[in-house]
Amino acid sequence: MLRLRKLRRRGSGTRETRGRKPEAQTAQISPFDRAGAPRRPRRLPPAAAAAHRCSAPPPGRAQAPAPLRMPKPAGRERRSASCAHVHKRLRMFVPRPCRTVRAAGGGRRAASCFSGRAPRGRRGTPAAGAAAEMNRDSFAAGERLVSPAYVRQGCEARRSHEHLIRLLLEKVRGCRAGLGSAPRGPRGPPRGPPRGPPSLAAPAPPRPSRPPSRPPLPGGPPPPASSRPPAPPRPSRPPSRPPRCSPRCTPALRLPLQPAPSVVLRSSRGQQGKCPEDGWDESTLELFLHELAIMDSNNFLGNCGVGEREGRVASALVARRHYRFIHGIGRSGDISAVQPKAAGSSLLNKITNSLVLDIIKLAGVPAVTSCFVVPMATGMSLTLCFLTLRHKRPKAKYIIWPRIDQKSCFKSMITAGFEPVVIENVLEGDELRTDLKAVEAKVQELGPDNILCVHSTTSCFAPRVPDRLEELAVICANSGIPHIVNNAYGVQSSKCMHLIQQGARVGRIDAFVQSLDKNFMVPVGGAIIAGFNDSFIQEISKMYPGRASASPSLDVLITLLSLGSNGYKKLLKERKEMFSYLSSQLKKLSESYNERLLHTPHNPISLAMTLKTQGEHQDKAITQLGSMLFTRQVSGARVVPLGSVQTVSGHTFRGFMSHTNNYPCAYLNAASAIGMKMQDVDLFIKRLDKCLKTVRKEQNKESNVSGVDNYDKTEDVDIEEMALKLDNVLFDTYQNSS
Repeated sequence: MLRLRKLRRRGSGTRETRGRKPEAQTAQISPFDRAGAPRRPRRLPPAAAAAHRCSAPPPGRAQAPAPLRMPKPAGRERRSASCAHVHKRLRMFVPRPCRTVRAAGGGRRAASCFSGRAPRGRRGTPAAGAAAEMNRDSFAAGERLVSPAYVRQGCEARRSHEHLIRLLLEKVRGCRAGLGSAPRGPRGPPRGPPRGPPSLAAPAPPRPSRPPSRPPLPGGPPPPASSRPPAPPRPSRPPSRPPRCSPRCTPALRLPLQPAPSVVLRSSRGQQGKCPEDGWDESTLELFLHELAIMDSNNFLGNCGVGEREGRVASALVARRHYRFIHGIGRSGDISAVQPKAAGSSLLNKITNSLVLDIIKLAGVPAVTSCFVVPMATGMSLTLCFLTLRHKRPKAKYIIWPRIDQKSCFKSMITAGFEPVVIENVLEGDELRTDLKAVEAKVQELGPDNILCVHSTTSCFAPRVPDRLEELAVICANSGIPHIVNNAYGVQSSKCMHLIQQGARVGRIDAFVQSLDKNFMVPVGGAIIAGFNDSFIQEISKMYPGRASASPSLDVLITLLSLGSNGYKKLLKERKEMFSYLSSQLKKLSESYNERLLHTPHNPISLAMTLKTQGEHQDKAITQLGSMLFTRQVSGARVVPLGSVQTVSGHTFRGFMSHTNNYPCAYLNAASAIGMKMQDVDLFIKRLDKCLKTVRKEQNKESNVSGVDNYDKTEDVDIEEMALKLDNVLFDTYQNSS
């Protein structure tokens, strides 16, 4: 009714003022009535007139005649019918006000932009009203410059981006509410199903009409609000057409309530899935990041900062590099806490942790309950876990560690102030596996109270294979010893993730740590600490001193949103295919040089090829092969000679890099990690073949040169012996003659 009155005031007018408008703002609806008599042109509102001009056909193109109309009634009925007809005929040119604008007008319900909550039952706040009025004025000014139809089209395009953002936030909130971690709002639970976007596969039935309220008793007060019958749930409306948006809507604050048909609306994993199945494009990602960044206080217009840490940046290039997220994440007491003056950065941190948790479940550990991104690499993240356990077990000073020749793992225990107890691996065929009997013996020898934890490993270089996590988890559960797993690049392997899942099911695993750069293809500097006990993971996050950088969280958030869950699953599948391809190609190459590929079926990532036939100077040839590969731009492959000795933090490792003191042969390592392509495998095999040929040629030359030298020396000795014999004969002859 209010819209009809406005239209009547603006469009119909009175008879006295009907002829004062310029002729450019008039549009002839129908030049004839049903009787065939000509009638005067009808005047339209300015916005409708502009839209009518833009929708007119170009010159030279025929226009279909307008349909005939009924004779106009007289008086007030004539004016009402005229307004109704204009509104009906030009419905596409008279956009309805959006919900934010209606909330600003007062009395209508509004949707919160980044809360993810259902908009029912919430009145528009003064701030939202002011923002809506500001944007309404901006769009009204834009209408005078371009066509309202074009403005509406641009607004519709923006809503398609905003729909993805709202869908992500609703999924994150829905999962947190399902896990019991999200507090319930002050208005109690919603009366109907969540106000999320509907599914295209199963459209909802039409919305039922609201039953009339119960009339009050005669002569009595009206019934209280609590005794009124609850309204029936209002199912979501099926998306039969694209959402319509007013050009006067609030693009920076309002998120769409109706989805576009081309958008994937609901994850196949239900409301508990949070990472979008299909990746976002860069325009949507940039819009999302800018919407979050303007929520930080350093990006407020007119902000006055008088503290020592107010998000000031001297270089604009640095600000753009970080998308103006300057405050970082966390507070001084908790890396997962919310900063009052950095709502956008805090929201970014929460969303990142939720997406990473979803990806870990997708990768093979569905029982995981909590995780967080820490801006440290794997080694320091393990140190943080050990320091957290120190407060739980103050008497403990030993860490049982099945040997893996990697310096960062060993230094993480030394840095935390504990003494590593190295458990040597046992050789089973070509594989190096965990010595469970030695672990049990050390537990009995040292005592469970003196042991901080068992530090096991999943992902490693062949011929070492992942530790026996299930058996170690059972030992830890029976002895009451914590269990920390180094899962550095194991997220990309379903076998490593399955070992963690099974270990937590049958025994005890307190936390497992994985690297961001090795599993998600982001810059180095971040890790994920995950576990099966929310309270323990929160204790680890509170152990981090001070605030932290938001760069690792921002990198992995952009990566996961650009890939989507389907994109990441595709990468995992391609990695498995590349592992099989690399294994077959490396096996063919090794057989051509009388070598063999080590049989390590329990290692799903790394491979090893023997280097036995390298001549007498084997160590020199192996070292030369490694340097030749590196100078030919082959990175990642490493050669392991025999008998190398390395001292790390006062502990001497014999046979370093081979994970044992005495491995039978030298070998070359190559791994198939996430992101590897078939071209990488082909180029590696080609360059390795050339390097092996070069090494063999040099060895043959050296052997030939040494053979020639030995032959010459033999001839010289024979000549000298013959000369001596001749001298002796001559001397004897001279004596006899004398």
